[in-house]
Amino acid sequence: MKPLIKIVSYLFCCAIIHSCSKEDVVVPLLPSTPQNQSPPLPNFTSGQEFLFDDLSWQYYNSGFGDPWDEIYLSTPERPDLFANAPGLHYNIYLKAEVFLKFDTTSDWIEVKPTSFYDQNLPAQYLYIIYSPSLVVNVWPPNHQLIGRKAAIKIKFL
Repeated sequence: MKPLIKIVSYLFCCAIIHSCSKEDVVVPLLPSTPQNQSPPLPNFTSGQEFLFDDLSWQYYNSGFGDPWDEIYLSTPERPDLFANAPGLHYNIYLKAEVFLKFDTTSDWIEVKPTSFYDQNLPAQYLYIIYSPSLVVNVWPPNHQLIGRKAAIKIKFL
């Protein structure tokens, strides 16, 4: 739930900053997506697998007194794979299976969308589309991962 709080806080801050501008801005309305149903994706990726290897775990802290550090792994920018609907910066809808593998192991670990966060699990790997990349966060943050190499495998359904 805490990553969701962070995202909501970020969007709230952006809305406040945006509301202070003097320009009139027209925001297009997006069609709503029923809960538990993903928006349609282009069919060109269906059945394809993509491997992003030699990625390094990164560290981020907003510096705004935010108590949550982020330890994350990010794919290179691929707008052809991870583009969001216009006006959206974050997205959790991806009709795909996402896996993570550390450089020192041969086992793939399943990564769930951020919406599957479960506070009762000791450690979780969760992904979000941060357009135009896929980002995997570890929760709670594990600072020992910073700089460690890993790979992300995505199989589109």
